[in-house]
Amino acid sequence: MLPYFLLLFISAVFPLMFYYFKGNSVVHYSRRNMLQDSNKLMLIIFFVGLFILLSLRDISVGTDLIEYKIIFERCSIVQVSELKELRWEIGYTFYNKLISLISNEYRVFLIVTAFIVILPIYKFYSKEKKYIFLLIVLFINMPCFLMIFSGLRQAIATSIGIFAYMAIENKKNIRGILLIFLAAAFHVSAFVLFLLFPAFYLKIKVKHLIYIIPMLIAVYIFRIPIFGFIISLVPSNYSEFYGKIQQTGAFGMMLLFLVFLTFAFVILDESIMSKKDYCMRNILLIATVFQFFVPIHSLVQRASYYFLIFVPVAIISVVQAPKRKLKNISDMAVVVMSCFFVLYFFYNAIFSTDNLLNVFPYRFFWSGVSW
Repeated sequence: MLPYFLLLFISAVFPLMFYYFKGNSVVHYSRRNMLQDSNKLMLIIFFVGLFILLSLRDISVGTDLIEYKIIFERCSIVQVSELKELRWEIGYTFYNKLISLISNEYRVFLIVTAFIVILPIYKFYSKEKKYIFLLIVLFINMPCFLMIFSGLRQAIATSIGIFAYMAIENKKNIRGILLIFLAAAFHVSAFVLFLLFPAFYLKIKVKHLIYIIPMLIAVYIFRIPIFGFIISLVPSNYSEFYGKIQQTGAFGMMLLFLVFLTFAFVILDESIMSKKDYCMRNILLIATVFQFFVPIHSLVQRASYYFLIFVPVAIISVVQAPKRKLKNISDMAVVVMSCFFVLYFFYNAIFSTDNLLNVFPYRFFWSGVSW
């Protein structure tokens, strides 16, 4: 646990020191500029630290890393023409082959993959200028944070999904579609990213809740037959493996997202909301619907990762544009959420009975000592 604690501690303390000393040493330096620079520094420190943890972790830190090592070794010895005959997605096998031409060391593969996964997330999050600490603590509590330590294929696909969103945001829809297909070449579940299009172009307002709420209730009540129907549409090799209902009991995250969604519709001032604000709230709505299905099958959690990566920004969007009369409540929520999610992260890491993808405790690759 110590490396994760240090990552969060250093990310928070160093920018505060920068803010204090910079403010005392530079006369003509506005408080706003100091805050922006310290927030930027906080995000850089966090993602550099996360990149180091991902690069130096033992292959036991992450449930699937040993299997991915076998895939890497397999791809390194076959011919390029034979990659399509392997059972994994062609984009991922080609990626493995490409890295193996540079180095046959699995450690090099993990370092390169860590960089590819981290860069788009940092690029997207760096657009936020306020509430960076809350952004970080929300991110580390999302299941997708654990996923990037273990599920390499889907971690890459999720990061490509961020670029797809950026393309759609810039009205480059063809590029967005191509990026979604590229993401699906790493993990087939990435096709759910096509939901980014309605998320971006629909403007769901509070007045539409009279229709949205009954639909959400209906989806929750009939989630088992709905899931069965969706599974029947996927290829047989997936439906045979994932088709059975598996009661996971994972209701906590579903309740949390319902709270997030309520918070977003109650607090946000629709008179000042931007296109991005509407999109982020729509993505939060999509992520909440996915959470309805997680208690009946863990597979749905995988499909939700592509949207969970946006949730921290969705919450930041809410607290940056609250209704004037709810500004005090919004400010209080920032403090409460920041404290709660720091404590929740470490409590969950220490006391959870779930394996949490074997991300905790942390181990460096040169030592068997657990931190």
